[in-house]
Amino acid sequence: LEEKRRLLLRRAEHAERDRDVAVDRCSKVEETVKRLREEAAPAVARFMEAEVLRSQLQVSGEEIVKLKQELVNTKEELVRGYPCLAELEDDEAECAAAIAELEGAHTEEVAMLKSIHTEELAEHRAEHAGKVAHMEMSRMNEVSRLKAAYSEESNALRSALEKTRWQAEVYVREQQDAVREICLRQRENARLAKKHGEARQEALELAVRLEALKAAEEGAPAREAELQAVRKRYALLQQTASEWREALVR
Repeated sequence: LEEKRRLLLRRAEHAERDRDVAVDRCSKVEETVKRLREEAAPAVARFMEAEVLRSQLQVSGEEIVKLKQELVNTKEELVRGYPCLAELEDDEAECAAAIAELEGAHTEEVAMLKSIHTEELAEHRAEHAGKVAHMEMSRMNEVSRLKAAYSEESNALRSALEKTRWQAEVYVREQQDAVREICLRQRENARLAKKHGEARQEALELAVRLEALKAAEEGAPAREAELQAVRKRYALLQQTASEWREALVR
């Protein structure tokens, strides 16, 4: 077993050394490939430029062929149209004479139209002046009417304002009177509330006394009169308290 272990260890060491050697070779190969790519990059760029120039040259050649064909067609058309040039020149001279004749007739017609336009313009100006005067008179009449209406409306509004101001003063006085009355009622309510509290306290005291007298009624017949007086006083105080409560609520 020890021999096998040693053999396996030696094999593992050999495998590690082979792996290290392979890793070094791979790194060297990668560096070489990278350097070759960098060296080949300018050549690739020049090749691509050459391809672009070749395509442009091909397109330029096709355009030159087209231009040559168009030049030939143009020369043929010129040869066919040259005999018609004299006829076209004669037609041009006739057109120039006709244009001169039309210009003379046009000048006369323009002079006549100018005179007619001047006369119509004078008539329109006179009519416009009459309409402006009429509109000015109408505007003055309208302004006078509006001034009169404004004066009447101002008087009506002034009277309405005075009436409203008087009503406001009356309302203010009424409101002040109402405030004073409310203050008086509040003071009266406070006074009634105070009396109601006092009466209630007195009623409670009388109730206590009444209970005490009821308890002592059997043993003290002589105090029957006092008990009746206390009962009447208690009923009277309850009635007074209810009246004050109603007055306080009002």
